[in-house]
Amino acid sequence: MELIKILESTLDYKEKESKISALFRFNPPPEEKREEKGDYYQGLAAEALSTSFEDYYQLYKEVDQELIDYGSAYSKGSILFQALGNKRCYSYEYLASRVEYTKNLCQEACLDEQYIIKRDLLTSDIPLGPAYLIYLPLGDIFFRLIQALYQQERRAAFYIIESHGDFLDYVFSLKAWFKFIKKIESSTPRHTNGIYHFEFCPNAVNEDNLLYQYVLSYGEEFKFEVNKDDTVFSINLNETLPIKYNGKMAIEAFKLKRIIDNKIIRLQHPHQVIGE
Repeated sequence: MELIKILESTLDYKEKESKISALFRFNPPPEEKREEKGDYYQGLAAEALSTSFEDYYQLYKEVDQELIDYGSAYSKGSILFQALGNKRCYSYEYLASRVEYTKNLCQEACLDEQYIIKRDLLTSDIPLGPAYLIYLPLGDIFFRLIQALYQQERRAAFYIIESHGDFLDYVFSLKAWFKFIKKIESSTPRHTNGIYHFEFCPNAVNEDNLLYQYVLSYGEEFKFEVNKDDTVFSINLNETLPIKYNGKMAIEAFKLKRIIDNKIIRLQHPHQVIGE
């Protein structure tokens, strides 16, 4: 099989990607650069936008039967998994242009397009399954997914590729939920190289640890107070994000324009903590 021959070859990742793309006639159109912020990576080069076919092959070998690609761009995983057979990759993508491109390509290649799904993962039903690939900025899409798994007491495998440099720090800090299994080598250069395999287990947690509240209180208004120079500020958690600062987990408060590290800017209530 030509595909396996290329995947198992000693070619570098760019040559492999080029040959496999030619095999599938995979050549998405350039995207217009967008100024608005969001989780959709509009206007990025293909290398930054999506995982390589070779990396999807590593995932194919790792998962048992099924993978959910959570924010899949041009859904390369579904193409590759179908071509290899025996396992399924369900690709969820919000932007219609990307979904339509891959569905049309599947039709031309006689592949099943049912595995390419257009869905807004912030508002629509959350796809539930045994394993997830995450290559997104840290934020609401991830918090909402983990909340759903936690509330339904569902275990799952997570394969995480670092996006902006803060995702893995956060996941490693949620020790009650995420057990690190191993690092899978990645062919594509990233901010942090590799695909990180975690197992999620919905254990009970210390709700005074604010890092867990991003998930526990997702969709609600959760406020906490901090003290700076003897002035008390009320902070809305959904106007912040967790960040690693000076080697420890902290909270970046956007409106306050400060890093809350519980040292210079301290939590008002002593029972609350940032990490454990």
